[in-house]
Amino acid sequence: MDINTYNESSLHKTLKTLYASENGFQTEVKKDGYIYDILDADGNAIEIQTKNLSKLLPKIKKTIKRGKKITVVHPLAVQKTITLTDTEGKIIAKRKSPKKESIYSLFRELTGLHPVLLDEHFSLEVLLVTITEKRMRTDTDVQSKNGRRRFKKNWLKTDNEPPEFYCKITCRRTTPSKRPSFQCKYIRTSCYLGTCKNEAYRTYRTSGKKQAVQNQR
Repeated sequence: MDINTYNESSLHKTLKTLYASENGFQTEVKKDGYIYDILDADGNAIEIQTKNLSKLLPKIKKTIKRGKKITVVHPLAVQKTITLTDTEGKIIAKRKSPKKESIYSLFRELTGLHPVLLDEHFSLEVLLVTITEKRMRTDTDVQSKNGRRRFKKNWLKTDNEPPEFYCKITCRRTTPSKRPSFQCKYIRTSCYLGTCKNEAYRTYRTSGKKQAVQNQR
């Protein structure tokens, strides 16, 4: 088992695989007392963080102090579907979750990164995704695997299906005026770790994919 991957979610794993495999970057690299999700040949870092961005602040500051660039990738689930299965894997219920995130969900997270938001070595990529959460029915009420449930429930979260990406919003400082610029690129594609449609994802990251926007209308 790789370093620091025991509690890794499938969403985190998918994004790490996509970003790392594009250029053959190293993953789970230990450096200066921290474990980085991805490091390139020049020592620049990419961190995948699904929540609690403020926890990355010490690592970000350390990376910038070394004169290296760091990109934080933060996915937001704009739509989540929940599937409930029995112990044999048969689906017994399926519904859409009432909880939806949007780009506005990001602002509370950004307060924890305010010391580095205008640094030229820092950039933030926000991915709007749709996910499917898998749950398994249990015979009795149980605690969650991470022990965070206030009340026990009769199901356990097992995994998430590979996400579908809709939009990437990049925020970085590009001018001497210390004003960050925002760039939005659209895509509509699914990614599966087995086949890993890197070519489609690479096209999305390097071009505007205007055709994808038109197809959605």
